[in-house]
Amino acid sequence: MTADELYGQDTKFRLWLETVDIPHVVAVPKSAMVVSMELAKVRVHRVIAELAESSWHRLSCGDGVRGPRVSEWAAVEIRPLRRQGWGHWLLARRSVTDPADIAYYVCFGPAPTSLAELVRVAGSRWAIEECFQTAKNETGLDHYQVRSYQAWYRHITLSMTALAFLVITRQIPEKRLCLRRWSGVKPLSVNEVRRLWNRVVVRVAHTIEHVLHWSRWRLASQARARASHHKRHQHHNLSSSY
Repeated sequence: MTADELYGQDTKFRLWLETVDIPHVVAVPKSAMVVSMELAKVRVHRVIAELAESSWHRLSCGDGVRGPRVSEWAAVEIRPLRRQGWGHWLLARRSVTDPADIAYYVCFGPAPTSLAELVRVAGSRWAIEECFQTAKNETGLDHYQVRSYQAWYRHITLSMTALAFLVITRQIPEKRLCLRRWSGVKPLSVNEVRRLWNRVVVRVAHTIEHVLHWSRWRLASQARARASHHKRHQHHNLSSSY
């Protein structure tokens, strides 16, 4: 399992993962404290600063939009008091172009876990973030104004379903999309699939009545939201006066 600093800096969360035997590689801020092999509490950036240059290895944590994500990685064991068969590590990622740019990860997993495996798990988080970003850009994952869980759930479900459709469509063999005649082109992207779908399949010609009806509904919805906001603001001011 992997997570960003928001979850990684929560010590209770990390300890809970250990109690249920869930291996993890979670990001932590440079100010986070860990227990060194000398049983001393040290900030993670100090532990990594003491590593020799030979401890760093240039590895790829996965493919990105521009190719492999190559960085310099180093891992050091921490927390000597551990259960048999399990290990604890502090993992660091250093930029190839800017050695001062270092990210830190606290790791837990089976004792034989290799550096390459820790790096692979750390890099898998970018795939999740890219998925959310694609959903925001292409299917409006974050384009909602709702005040109830049911409305939010409906929007999120519809957005993720639309994204799944685009991803599956993109993976259809090229021979079925007549792309075999296109030489020198890159594979279809989710963005391009959405554009093709809108241009070729949808082709909705809205009438004036439809456009006016949509505008009237949108303005009415905005008016209700504004009235609700003012009402809540006035109630807050009255409560504060007492």
